[in-house]
Amino acid sequence: MIYMDNSVTSFPKPCEVVKETKKAISRYFANPGRSTFKGAVKVSEAIYEARENLALLVGTLPENIIFTYNATYALNMVLQGIIKEKMTVMTDRFAHNSVLRPLYALQKKKVNVKFLDTHPLYDSVMISSFEKAVEKGKVDVLVLTHTSNVTGKHTPIKRLSAICKKHGVLLVVDASQGLGSCDIDMRKLGIDILISSGHKGLYGIMGTGFIAVGEGRKIEIEPLITGGSGIFSHLKTMPDALPERLEAGTLGVPGIISMKAGAEFLMRVGVEDIGHKERLLRTRLIDGLSGISGVSVYNADVNTNSIVLFNFDRLSSAIGAERMEKEGIALRAGFHCAPLIHSVIGKGKRDYDGALRLSVGFFNTGRECERVIRAVSRIAKEV
Repeated sequence: MIYMDNSVTSFPKPCEVVKETKKAISRYFANPGRSTFKGAVKVSEAIYEARENLALLVGTLPENIIFTYNATYALNMVLQGIIKEKMTVMTDRFAHNSVLRPLYALQKKKVNVKFLDTHPLYDSVMISSFEKAVEKGKVDVLVLTHTSNVTGKHTPIKRLSAICKKHGVLLVVDASQGLGSCDIDMRKLGIDILISSGHKGLYGIMGTGFIAVGEGRKIEIEPLITGGSGIFSHLKTMPDALPERLEAGTLGVPGIISMKAGAEFLMRVGVEDIGHKERLLRTRLIDGLSGISGVSVYNADVNTNSIVLFNFDRLSSAIGAERMEKEGIALRAGFHCAPLIHSVIGKGKRDYDGALRLSVGFFNTGRECERVIRAVSRIAKEV
């Protein structure tokens, strides 16, 4: 099988991730932050090292790293924890349902949700839309997608964050698709809160994610889940200090250790080198698929790392995925949990039912890309 579904979850995992995760399962038997015997302290130290690694990777302090069970969980914690009644929140049309659905739920609680104008290619459209919005009225929170999981487009975070700082807007960034292949430094980009899954570009196991609060940011996040924290057990509420305030209950130790090892892999290999390899592989796919009659590539002009979005002109995306699987190629079809950007891509296209998405990863090869191109060519000729 040729695996090109890395935007869903990365595969294979680096050897060190597999090794450290097995070690966590077999040796880290104690509950971190609770007991004081040597085994428990050892696990607590490993968890703190994971915080240090992630903090170094994204540009914040270790105590500002909060572990969650996925990015969706993290986004719900943040959005429901900071957004109050009558606030105005803006987001982009690249947004994943893990952003959209919590915001739609908040609309029912009298939160004003607005959308930035979004173009598949041009940053100026989004920037101009946000400038007009903040000049027209107060915006409390801006939620941005760092990298689209549909087209791969990178959002102009730094330019938008400058506008946020000028107008006192809190900036929340979903970095699930960009982390690991793009240099994401919260300090340089001006991000207040960053959220990411752990199982994609971070190479951790599934069921992992985290919240990162910017260094020096005094942000009140009301806990979504409350319970045991290991400290201040006499209190009726969660502790005030991070990360314990937002980490109720037993942590997913093997998953956290997998992210720790994944971050070490990224820093050893180099995020820029990983991104460079992915871009080369994507370019190879784009060049090959763009020349096939009966195939439409939707994001050839997007400057991105890993995603190729396409369709067979005479097949639905679902049937196209079935045909590709028969060729031994794993990819994803449909709307990829991001319906708004698909409504832009599919506008004016009759019977548009989503698209096929190839998403390469660091462990894919040029030879695999050539096999994919040949498979697409065969299918296009047969239909």
